[in-house]
Amino acid sequence: MRKFEILTDSGCDMPKEYLQEHGIFCAQLGFTLDGVNYGENGEEMHEKEFYEKLRAGAMPTTYQVTGETAKEYMEEIVKQGKDLFVLTFSSALSGTSGSFVV
Repeated sequence: MRKFEILTDSGCDMPKEYLQEHGIFCAQLGFTLDGVNYGENGEEMHEKEFYEKLRAGAMPTTYQVTGETAKEYMEEIVKQGKDLFVLTFSSALSGTSGSFVV
C-alpha cells in the first residue's frame, strides 16, 4: 500500500496541535480585519481575540487560498513520492476547493 498525506484547509476548525500530532497539512485561509491581513501570508490571530473583535462590531472579509499557493502545498507533498488526499472547505461556501483542482 502506497503512503499518502492529508491536506486540508483552516476551515476544518481543528486545533493546530491535533493537525501537527496527526501529520495533517493545513492550508491557511485568509481574512482581513481592521486593515490587517491574517491567515495565508499574513499575521496570526487567536480565536478569542477574533471573536472579541466581532462582538465589538468589526467586520472581516475573507479570501481563499490562491491557485499558486495550493500548487505549492501539493508539490511539497508530491515531491516526496506520496499520494495526496485533499479535503477542503465546501465549494458551495468558498472557491478554495477550486484552487486545489489541477
